[in-house]
Amino acid sequence: MKKYYAAALSLGLVLSGLSSCEDGLSAIGEGIQTRSDVVESEKYYLQFEASTVAAPSAYTGTSTSGLLGAYSDPVYGNFSADFVTQFRTAAGLSFAQTPVGGRIDSVELQLLFSQTNGYIGSGSAPLAISVYEVPQGFTGETSSSQSLAQYADPSRLLGEQVVSIERDKKSYHYSQTDSAYYLPIKLSAELGQRIYEATRQHPEYFQTQEAFNQHILAGMYVRNATGSGAVLRVEGTRLMLHYSYASGDSTLRSSVSFINTKLTARADGLSSTQTEALLQPSDTHTYAKGPAGVHTAITLSKAQMQRLLASQGQTTIGDNWTLADTQLKLTIDNPSEVLLNPPAYMMLMPADSVATYFRDRKTELSEASTSYLSTPYSSTAAYYNFYNISRVLTEHLKRHASYSNGQWTVAKDLDLRLIPVSRRTTTANSYGSSQAITTAIDEYLFPYFVRLKKDPEALRIGVVASILR
Repeated sequence: MKKYYAAALSLGLVLSGLSSCEDGLSAIGEGIQTRSDVVESEKYYLQFEASTVAAPSAYTGTSTSGLLGAYSDPVYGNFSADFVTQFRTAAGLSFAQTPVGGRIDSVELQLLFSQTNGYIGSGSAPLAISVYEVPQGFTGETSSSQSLAQYADPSRLLGEQVVSIERDKKSYHYSQTDSAYYLPIKLSAELGQRIYEATRQHPEYFQTQEAFNQHILAGMYVRNATGSGAVLRVEGTRLMLHYSYASGDSTLRSSVSFINTKLTARADGLSSTQTEALLQPSDTHTYAKGPAGVHTAITLSKAQMQRLLASQGQTTIGDNWTLADTQLKLTIDNPSEVLLNPPAYMMLMPADSVATYFRDRKTELSEASTSYLSTPYSSTAAYYNFYNISRVLTEHLKRHASYSNGQWTVAKDLDLRLIPVSRRTTTANSYGSSQAITTAIDEYLFPYFVRLKKDPEALRIGVVASILR
């Protein structure tokens, strides 16, 4: 079904009518037109489809944070997380003072987390945390795994401790005005002793990160052995070596620390169970659950796209034949008993872009023709809105539509993915008002559950097709 707009519009009127488009570009091509040019526009309604697809891993290669713990919900299902991290060494590291008796007093692993949104679940739930030294040769992974249990070698256990987040958290001040929390996990003092003695006997092991990883410490595997009441978002991991030293008649305390950074390798174990029911075909809903669970697929069939071109003769797609005003709005319909909040943002992109999008640090600005950032979710706006996705349709048709023997053929369905993301921004001032500008987009790495309506009316999308004659 199509609805005719005014058959002929001057270019000035078209540009005026389209000036409110989100992308700020004319929907009628990029060339400079003359007053005699005529634009014919028609509105079509296309029937998109939605389904739930497996997404057993998440991209974690740009993250310094990790998840730790387990969470169980009768609707959400089970989720568990652990991680491996390496530690950064400073070139030429040495101890500023000589420890009393040449001995390290204690070793502590600090799991840093934010004061806000630092965990889900119960802050009083017990976490039985075990820490293992990983063998040499660990180089990290950029995508999560369902399990990292291969690193739980009892002979390499460094320490284990039962903690609860609210009871055992300690405050950490990293500036005069800013602070965070950490959970301290006591480790074997033998590790600290080994590191101290190496600084004296083999200072060359601390000259490069590679030498440190090979000869001193390849990394640590941190896991929650038992308990399913909380998941901690570990924003950073710090290894502390505490020692005492003599200063005149006094004995003072000091420490040497190692932290993880974006330059150190890591691996993340993320497992979402009970996804089988969500993958079953549904006439009413589609789902997103994760991280490392299921995503929503949005598709447009070849037959639907061919309707756009059926009345057109041979033309140049994206030049004198264009699309505009294609808004996709997906309504959130979570069960009332689900306690998890939906992610703040979703990113819509072609399915074949997902594998490299986050790795290559792309955003909706760098890939404006094929990826779209939703409006933010809030409790008063329970939906994800994508204002104008016409360009991804146009790009798809440019690649997969062909004209032969007087008719158009589209060779491939349009296959899109809806990916939960986190957005980092900076503020820019424009015409007296401030605006958030995206600086980075990452896959959302915190437990989430979203149920979206997918009835035919919700996925019936209007699109304006225009041809310049």
